[in-house]
Amino acid sequence: MEDWVVALREYARTALRPTEGRVDLPGLDAEVEIFTDRWGVPHVYAASSSDAYAAQGYLHAAERLWQMDFMRRVSQGRLAEVVGEPGLPLDRFFRTLGIGRLARKNAKRFDAESRAQAARYLAGMQAALRTLPPPVEYQLLGGVAPDFPDSPEDAIVDGASISLLMSFQLSANWPFELLRAELAQHLGIDRARELSPFLGPEAPLLAVSDPDFPNVAQQLRDAAYGAGLQRGLGSNNWVVSGSKTTTGKPLLANDPHLLVQMPAIWMEM
Repeated sequence: MEDWVVALREYARTALRPTEGRVDLPGLDAEVEIFTDRWGVPHVYAASSSDAYAAQGYLHAAERLWQMDFMRRVSQGRLAEVVGEPGLPLDRFFRTLGIGRLARKNAKRFDAESRAQAARYLAGMQAALRTLPPPVEYQLLGGVAPDFPDSPEDAIVDGASISLLMSFQLSANWPFELLRAELAQHLGIDRARELSPFLGPEAPLLAVSDPDFPNVAQQLRDAAYGAGLQRGLGSNNWVVSGSKTTTGKPLLANDPHLLVQMPAIWMEM
């Protein structure tokens, strides 16, 4: 193994959360126990849901900080803040899409109980940020510091943004809408309808003809595909024969149609 790979691996380990000892997390109703099993899965034992949310926030920030930061920045069109110019095309795409604006609107609908849960989750996150060094991704970006909100309201917006990003990833229609817009722009609406016979006569079909916005549909598609938004998306499943498992029984798994990524979108706990 190359020396730099070993060095990077060892440096990355410095940001791992401790699996033994005590962590000071203000505001708990009672002591919370987090047991990490031999597969690395944390088990949370809390006396109240409020304490459980705080522990969950701590664990997410301790193990998935960059993933959370990356997803909220992508969804809100703020990736260029940390990666520079390469992030601009994707930022333009998502700012045009308006996920961040919709997230702020949705956040206003949260009830008092949900806001209290968000506040406890954020307290757990902040405890991890205070006590653990940033993960290696921030150093690879030139020492960028994690920049997470201090208010529960902003944390709710971030959570809503990530949720909307997942919903967007589950949508299969938007690439075809952009393609049809390109067809209408170059061939005219009537011809585009002939090429899309499943569209009813009353279905909206837009063609952008404003000279100030040439090829806007193509630019949006290029930005999305350039970021790999539609790569690896869709149903998949796999099965392993019982002859290859320790129990002698087969394993069957499938996915929720989300993008293939590492770490996965879900964190087992």
